[in-house]
This record gives sequence, structure tokens and C-alpha cells, in this order.
Amino acid sequence: MRQETKTQPNQEQLAEMIGISVDTLNNYKKLTELIPELEDLVDTGIVTKDAFAEKNKGKRS
Repeated sequence: MRQETKTQPNQEQLAEMIGISVDTLNNYKKLTELIPELEDLVDTGIVTKDAFAEKNKGKRS
């Protein structure tokens, strides 16, 4: 019995699958790595996702 190996999609494929840009995908990934205090500010709307994205524009993880 031959076992098929499934490859995971790369960033471009994943972004296309969910209908967002690669930059937006990377911003979402960065949001998951925030320190808890900053994450709380984003969750409560004190700091917006757009403000976070603008601040981190051009930075790559």
C-alpha cells in the first residue's frame, strides 16, 4: 500500500485560498505573536489591526 504525502500550501497559496494578500496573511501571523498586553489592546480595539499593520509595514518575520 502506497502512502500519499500531502504537502502544505505555501504562503501565496494559503493567502489565495482564503482571499487575502500575502502581506495581510503576514500581518495576521504577527498579531498571533504579540505580547499579551499588546494583544489585549488589539482585542479591545484600543490599537487597531490597521494601525499595527502600518507600524509593521516592510518588516518581515
